[in-house]
Amino acid sequence: MFIVPVYYTIRNSSKNEIHKDEKKQEVLTEYAFKNKNNSSLNNTIFLTTVFDRPLFFYKYYLNEKKQDFNIVSSVNDIQINSVVILSDDSLKNCLEQKFKLEQINVFKTVTKFKILNKL
Repeated sequence: MFIVPVYYTIRNSSKNEIHKDEKKQEVLTEYAFKNKNNSSLNNTIFLTTVFDRPLFFYKYYLNEKKQDFNIVSSVNDIQINSVVILSDDSLKNCLEQKFKLEQINVFKTVTKFKILNKL
């Protein structure tokens, strides 16, 4: 009776797989990691609805280096002339419905946009 729950607990903890919904968030954190030592994240906003501790680590790390790096969870917090980085397709669709965008670059599922004006 006690072996079945223990078996499933051990099996699930040892799979070492990222859930498909979390993969895009993982790539967003990877983007922050790869760019933490250059100034490309200065004056940028990461748009995500998921609380991601590693991403907040980079926010505080870069803020300590006097770089303006923010994380927001709503499209309504975005202003014109902002540079936005995101990996969620639904957030990208919301941005496209509200603003005219200029794509700056793409890294895997992460896209960096400049907000030009409101539609």
